[in-house]
Amino acid sequence: MLISSSGCSPNIVNAAKYAKTQGFQVVSFTGFSPGNPLRKLGAPSFWVDSNAYNVVECTHLIWVLAAANLLEQAGEGKNFFTEHLFRHQQALFEKDRRSEIIQLRDLCRTVSAQGGKMIFAGNGGSASIASHAATDFTKQSKVRTVTFNDHNLISAYANDYGQDKWIAQCLEEYADPKDAIVLLSCSGESKNIVKAALLARDKRLPLVTMSGFSADNTLKSLGQLNFWVNSRNYNITEAIHAVMIFCVGDLLARDINP
Repeated sequence: MLISSSGCSPNIVNAAKYAKTQGFQVVSFTGFSPGNPLRKLGAPSFWVDSNAYNVVECTHLIWVLAAANLLEQAGEGKNFFTEHLFRHQQALFEKDRRSEIIQLRDLCRTVSAQGGKMIFAGNGGSASIASHAATDFTKQSKVRTVTFNDHNLISAYANDYGQDKWIAQCLEEYADPKDAIVLLSCSGESKNIVKAALLARDKRLPLVTMSGFSADNTLKSLGQLNFWVNSRNYNITEAIHAVMIFCVGDLLARDINP
């Protein structure tokens, strides 16, 4: 399975060509031009009709995680997939989120202008979203953003401070007074994320939370700005978090290229 938004990345296209010479089936995920070279090499080939990186990448994420849910729940093919995508649509559009998204954009602007940084953190799939955000916000939007996903750091801090406190300890040592914190937890009850939120509150750092599941989850009660997804499905919740975060990233990028 090979993923490239443009479908033109030389190392991904070359990997597809090599895989085919070895007799492997190639599944491709692309966007941009419908005639991109990677799309031609994939069977099946998943193509997104968009030239926006974040739109393409978020759509790829939804499709891949939908396939994971299909495997996990032994869904019945098209009927399962139609219902699953409808649940994404409900979770994303049942509430007007424009005000919160603009507030997060403005927070990022303020933090950056003051010389601070954004800190994103989460577990599992949420950690992957945090890493993606740290890269895109820094590279594309010029808002300095970090996360705590280095393997050495995780193992050292989890070993010394415990699995339920290592992110809080990272904030203790890495967060500066002008920073803002974004914490992701699908359930809103992850102990290390909740403890990190409590520490951020104690330090009076701006705190943004992203959660799902119960509407009164603990993490949601701690943030100044809270993005809550009305779903108890991990993959749907994480995918909607990604869509909202990268919508903010695209708004910030407009400051660089109006």
